[in-house]
Amino acid sequence: MQGVRKAPFPVSGRIALRYAVINLGISFPLHGLIIWAGWQPEDHDSHLNPVALFLAGILLAPVLETFLNFWIPIWIVDKLFGGKAFAHGLAWIACVAPFVWVHYGGDYFHRSFLTALCTGVVGGTCFYLCYRRAEASEGVSAFWTTALCHGLFNGLVALVAGLLVVLTRAFPALSF
Repeated sequence: MQGVRKAPFPVSGRIALRYAVINLGISFPLHGLIIWAGWQPEDHDSHLNPVALFLAGILLAPVLETFLNFWIPIWIVDKLFGGKAFAHGLAWIACVAPFVWVHYGGDYFHRSFLTALCTGVVGGTCFYLCYRRAEASEGVSAFWTTALCHGLFNGLVALVAGLLVVLTRAFPALSF
């Protein structure tokens, strides 16, 4: 087609941001309830490098997890059962189940299985829907849009969590 320029990096920031904000709006209150109820392992000073965590959580994990937990399962299910009525449900399960497992780190990462379940189901569902929405948009890479969504979400979580830490240290009455 003459006159139409193809984008060098076909990503939809609008789709990615929409699902990252939806994810944050659902998962953050749920995680707050889990912590408030005492179902989260004790938070203690970790020996993990915060810069490495930041880079891994915003750059590496979103790309790797999008490939392993979304692109591969969706590609396999679509190839095997693409036209079947149950294909989307099966693809969702194939994506979300390993996403839950990947996000369970036990006491070392201060995560209970309930936390992993919340992160995996809520986050996995938002990322799955982001992938499918981007896939339906002509000229948009579902893979890179979902990886961007995941990175944006992790960045927003780091920002909000950081602000909460600063606020609760400044105003101890706000902590729970």
